[in-house]
Amino acid sequence: MHKLLLLIFFTSITFASHASESVSCEEGNGVASVKDKLDYPLESRKLREEGKTILKVFVDKTGHLVEVKLHESSGFSRLDEAAIESVKSFCFIPAKKAGEPFDAWVLVPITFKLND
Repeated sequence: MHKLLLLIFFTSITFASHASESVSCEEGNGVASVKDKLDYPLESRKLREEGKTILKVFVDKTGHLVEVKLHESSGFSRLDEAAIESVKSFCFIPAKKAGEPFDAWVLVPITFKLND
C-alpha cells in the first residue's frame, strides 16, 4: 500500500486545531489532528493524482472559518474538493494587529503527494 503524505503550509495564520460542535477553537486538540482531518481521495490514490490546491479562506477574529474559495486548482477536482471539505473543519489563530485579532482573508496551500 502507498504511504500518504499531506503537506500543509499556512501563510499569515497558524493552524490551531480542528473545530467540531463539541470543541471550541480554544479547546481544540492540537496540530496532530490536521492529518486526521485530510482525506486523500481513494480514486486519486489509485490514479496517482498529486498536486497543490490553494484555498482562499476568510477567518474571523475568533479563529473560525467563515468562507472558503478555490484560489488555485491542483489540476484534479477530487483533490480540490477534498481540500475544501477538510479545511472547513479547521480552526485558526486569527491575524493580529497591535495585539488585537481581526477578520482576514488568507491563502491556505494544501499539497497532496503520494510516497512509495
